[in-house]
Amino acid sequence: MACESCRSRKVYCDLGQPCCAQCSRTKRQCLYLAPTIHVREEDVGKLSTALADLDGSFGHLQQDLTQLMASVHESMTMARATPQPRPIIHKILHLNGEECHLHVTDNGISIEFRTENICFQTLMDMLYASLMIAKPENETLPLDIQQHIRSKAPMTSGSSPTLKLQKVPLYTSPALIFRALYNIGPSLHSATLASGSMTSSTTTQLLDIFLKCYVGHQIVNKPNFRAKFLQDRVPDFLRNAILAWSCRHAAVFHNAFPGLDSDQVGEVYYDMAKDQLTEFMFRHEGDADCVFGLLLLYGYHVGKASPTLSCRLLPGAYVQLGLSMQIALSLKMHAPHPELPVETQETYRRLWSLLYFLDALIGGQTESKASMMIPQNEITVTPQSPLASEDMETSARVQYACWRTEIRRCYRAIYDDMKGSEVALATVLELHKDIERIAYHLDHEVEHLSPGRRHGASFSAEGYYKLRIETHLLKIQLYFPMIQDASFESAEFIDASAICLQSALAMVHLIESDAQSKSPWCLFSVEASWAATAVLKHIGCSGSAEEQQLATASLASLQSILTASPIALHPPMAKLLEYIDRQASKTVNTL
Repeated sequence: MACESCRSRKVYCDLGQPCCAQCSRTKRQCLYLAPTIHVREEDVGKLSTALADLDGSFGHLQQDLTQLMASVHESMTMARATPQPRPIIHKILHLNGEECHLHVTDNGISIEFRTENICFQTLMDMLYASLMIAKPENETLPLDIQQHIRSKAPMTSGSSPTLKLQKVPLYTSPALIFRALYNIGPSLHSATLASGSMTSSTTTQLLDIFLKCYVGHQIVNKPNFRAKFLQDRVPDFLRNAILAWSCRHAAVFHNAFPGLDSDQVGEVYYDMAKDQLTEFMFRHEGDADCVFGLLLLYGYHVGKASPTLSCRLLPGAYVQLGLSMQIALSLKMHAPHPELPVETQETYRRLWSLLYFLDALIGGQTESKASMMIPQNEITVTPQSPLASEDMETSARVQYACWRTEIRRCYRAIYDDMKGSEVALATVLELHKDIERIAYHLDHEVEHLSPGRRHGASFSAEGYYKLRIETHLLKIQLYFPMIQDASFESAEFIDASAICLQSALAMVHLIESDAQSKSPWCLFSVEASWAATAVLKHIGCSGSAEEQQLATASLASLQSILTASPIALHPPMAKLLEYIDRQASKTVNTL
């Protein structure tokens, strides 16, 4: 642009009051004139030639498109005349967005799975489902269950037969079935801890016990956290919450604090942590340390004390769990955060996994579906996984926590689908396939958990045994409600009794292997033994002669293992042994 007054081309314009610099200095009216455009004839000629070439190109393109449409029309006509073996697929690829991402790249379609480990069978199932192609008939049912199917009726959701369930399934009794063994009551003499004073040596021992025995959440960069803890550089509420949990755990399982009541030994640290955490949250926004501290306080009472004390403290404890859930949601722990440091991202994933696990246990603890978890399709964060900087022992514990959460996800699905008096056989088979998928991963694709190769991790075998016990417990939870007693007719479609017996026998074998590996008993869960005992008791009374013999021998083996354990006198275990002893006496009298 140029100024009409000064012919200057260096014009400054502020849009509202345009003026050029020279006119501004001389106080003259500033006018703009557009520069003169000079069009050369040769340029016009070149433009005309280019337009002619472009018009010719469009003509060739239109001709090619006409030929292509003719070919497509001919192909469609032939397709209508010739019957096809299957209908036209309208959706070429439609995978579940909860499990993977689908991207179109220059080289084709890229599938990015959110699950860290995915076996070939699962991938094949997903692709079959996405293409809407019926799978081969011999692969419709899991291989290990085909022998127990007594009907060849269609297994689609609309035509699947239904199975009757007992009114009181095994997994809905919270009194002992779903109380882990560390939920024991007082095992030492009654006394109280007068103050929160503790020597540095005792503090170090309790911290080591916590880092070894607390498997719910593996702290990222343990050496750094340990140094900060011993130097009093962690938040006070988190420090006292860890000490509270460690005091009770050490008193119950590691013979610490002799003469003190296990229900009171860590109470002073619990009270301090609760007050400090409340004050911190009033002054600051919640963070990952707040979530972890609240979960430690929740775990201190729920399932840690005697049944009477737990019931009295449940309301306040569930408030702590709900508050930790709200803070986690405000931090969006359920979604990926690539903008954060790697260690912070992994901390979020591990805390969210622990939240999911604890929330899944509420149904068993309260006999109701009191879940606070958000819908599954809103959870987009990937599962927790070991960091490259972590040692083999920690990696094994991280994988254990990850698959323990996956098992509880399956438990939640069983709980939701088995609440009524009937269930479709197709639903049962889908749940069974989910259990088998978890078992396959544990046996073949989880790197740091295995009974045969420890990879330098002492927790490798222990974690494997406990998770495989849980997978068999899932089968019992799924099929035990279908076992009909003498007042019902025999199962028409599936032999649930045989499946439960196989799972119970496998559980007893795994418990024996776990005991022989010298694993510490502080992580042992009594619910699996109760479930196995319930199945063996039922088979011992109503099974065939061979099944009764197997059940009786396995029950005696389980009784021997548990009696020799260092926790045989703890109330839940003592009640279980008493129950087994009564059943053994009845069997002897019957014989």
